[in-house]
Amino acid sequence: MSPSATGKFDQLDDDQFQLILHRHFEVSPETVWTVLTDSKECGRWMGTWTGDPASGEVQMTMVAEEGDEPQAVKILKCDPPMLVRVQQGPAEQPWILEARLAENGSTTELTFTQPMDREFALAMLPDIGPGWEFYLDRLVAAVAGEDANQIKWDDYYPSLKAPYETMARRAEG
Repeated sequence: MSPSATGKFDQLDDDQFQLILHRHFEVSPETVWTVLTDSKECGRWMGTWTGDPASGEVQMTMVAEEGDEPQAVKILKCDPPMLVRVQQGPAEQPWILEARLAENGSTTELTFTQPMDREFALAMLPDIGPGWEFYLDRLVAAVAGEDANQIKWDDYYPSLKAPYETMARRAEG
């Protein structure tokens, strides 16, 4: 089955937008939290990190990107096991990323968000959207105990680029 674009792109104010993606898990928030935040577990689907999170910053190396160098990730907020907000990327255009977990009976709902300004959205959303679909589907596989490496980037990009281009164009209007 081919992946589909599940993201939603909401306008926050005149120039600010937010990409929102959801995923559902048949496990507790604590289980999802461990796969999100433990370096070894996170390395199964996104990347490993080194450093002391208590310092407010770690160095992350992505696992599905060839030749990726470690990059600084600032921990802006951490409320285990329900919320983590981080900042990564260059200071002039940092990415603020948030993963919020909500318990729903015996299941967990993940809401992932990335705010961005209009100019950045127009230029980057068609690439960012498919990337987060890819990584969040890898997270779902890792939480389920499956091999996230069975999820292939080529199934996501460029096939999911067009729906995210449409979302970006709506931001242009």
